Amino acid sequence: MVGTKATALLAAIRSHTGPILMHSTGLHIKADGTTETVAEFMAKKAEDMQKCKIIYWYGQDARPERIRPPANALGNVYIVMFMGGSPIKGKDSGKAQFLNRSIERSDGDWEPLPNDMNDVTGGINAKAAALVIDELFNAEGETIDLGQYTAKPRQRAAIWWTDRRNPQGGSRVKNLIAVGVLRGPDYAVWLK
Repeated sequence: MVGTKATALLAAIRSHTGPILMHSTGLHIKADGTTETVAEFMAKKAEDMQKCKIIYWYGQDARPERIRPPANALGNVYIVMFMGGSPIKGKDSGKAQFLNRSIERSDGDWEPLPNDMNDVTGGINAKAAALVIDELFNAEGETIDLGQYTAKPRQRAAIWWTDRRNPQGGSRVKNLIAVGVLRGPDYAVWLK
């Protein structure tokens, strides 16, 4: 169920003409073989926000060199997350333990993720990264038409910058999972 804050943020996003981030994501398959619901997933993220005052959202395409330069120019970065792709199997995921705030993975210092945070999982390898989220709201039941936005730069991109300057057209309606705002100055970090 979409709350008042999610509705207000979604309205701001729909009227926003500048760049935003789109993220095609899937839910996780739990240890018992069932697929996690949006409500279950969002409850974990709400718990992270309450305990740690931040959310790290895994994504191979969340690499700091792709996210941070445009984000620094914008300041306030909206993200729209919609259902896309297959649920992620637990056996295909690893657990991140450290983050690096440098724009280049080989630079900077690695620091531990917050102890109280739920596991940040995904394909933890040399490309593993996470978005740094300041606000996140459940948007289940809402949709977005990707036809109103510029097309993806790469067909397999899961996270990409887009805007309304050159809409791709057609009807490409997607079911939303969440809407949010990234936190600067990091916006994205490396994981290992």
